Amino acid sequence: MQTQADPTPAPVSDSVPTPRRLPLPEAGWRGALFWGITVALLHRLLLMLWLPLAWSVLGAGLNNGNPDFHTARAQIAPLTTPADQLLWGVWRRWDAVHYLDLASNGYRVDHPGPTVFGPLTPAAIALGKALFGSVDLAAAVFETIAFAAALIAIYRLCAVFYRNEALGKWAVLMTALLPLSFFFAAPMSEAPFLAFSVGTFVAAAGRRWGIAGVLGMLAALTRNQGVLLVLPLATLLWQALRAERIPPRKMPLAALRRAWPLALLPAAYVLFEVARRLAGLPPLSDVYRDISYIFFTSPIEGLLYNLRYIAADPARAAASLDLWAMGLVLLLAPLSLAFRAHRRLALQAFTWSMLLLFLSKMNWEYGTDTPIFTQSFGRYALMLFPLWIMLAAGLRRVHPVLRLFLSAGLVLALMLCSALFTLALAGP
Repeated sequence: MQTQADPTPAPVSDSVPTPRRLPLPEAGWRGALFWGITVALLHRLLLMLWLPLAWSVLGAGLNNGNPDFHTARAQIAPLTTPADQLLWGVWRRWDAVHYLDLASNGYRVDHPGPTVFGPLTPAAIALGKALFGSVDLAAAVFETIAFAAALIAIYRLCAVFYRNEALGKWAVLMTALLPLSFFFAAPMSEAPFLAFSVGTFVAAAGRRWGIAGVLGMLAALTRNQGVLLVLPLATLLWQALRAERIPPRKMPLAALRRAWPLALLPAAYVLFEVARRLAGLPPLSDVYRDISYIFFTSPIEGLLYNLRYIAADPARAAASLDLWAMGLVLLLAPLSLAFRAHRRLALQAFTWSMLLLFLSKMNWEYGTDTPIFTQSFGRYALMLFPLWIMLAAGLRRVHPVLRLFLSAGLVLALMLCSALFTLALAGP
């Protein structure tokens, strides 16, 4: 009986140095493509059928039955037919409207609120609009492709970084079944950012630093926090140099030769800032403060603000998906340190740098200077893929009957949360 060869590199010896590039297992590509594309298409199909139904049943008495009611300030082509309103209007919510506005009109000085968002997602949707004639259809196609790419990358990550291809399909399913995974299908930056972030890890696992730098740059052009990928990439580079048995005196030069593509990440952030200034747009800090009612503080102070909000208004806090997501992440992140496969330095560097950044972002009650909680934390947390892979590893080990019930529960939670989104009861 044949068994699959262990893809783990051979132990390092003094006579056989570790190669600068590691061969990536090829067997995982077929499974990655099948699971990634299939699950992304099923995810899209489920939501495209469910959200119009949810609106028809639960939202028929709102806005005269027209779900397109979040576009008052956006210059987006109106949805003129009932079919279009039902098919696309259910997605025009919260920040999705801003991305569709950017794709339709670009960055505007007279409407600076959406200009805090990175350019890659609206540019891709604008390109699709030129091809399909509809900004909503273009967004749906782009987000589905981006989510498929993210799932493919997650499967590959399990094969080349975790060295556990069997975990790949469970990690793909867990990511798609997260209760807030409908944001991956919405016209926002979650799906492409996840794809570029995980792709960066996959490239770095094979010590392909040029590819890692380019994907990291694209992540930073998708969302500003992509620049934080420099931290896990730096840990992976350091580990690779140690494995190559490079003498300490030669380490700085060797690191420079390998790591120069990583400079593309901060360069992307600087480029975005310069482009905004040249376009006459206000600084990001001004837009956050004056339009989005966002301020930044230390992560500890941010956590305390959230706890004070929960203590002051438990009923309202209990209805917040963002605060439920925060509680789950704050439980899982320390728990990941208990498992060898999940406490590796690069994974922890990514998880904790992102988590601390999310906690440092706070919101005022709109139009006031009263701090509330970290809005949008739930969809930010979707980026913390090491935690969801850890949950997938746990799910595949439980009894099949329990696994079936847990999976069904996740599907129901996804349907409930996505319905709340289209009813504008969950967001932004």
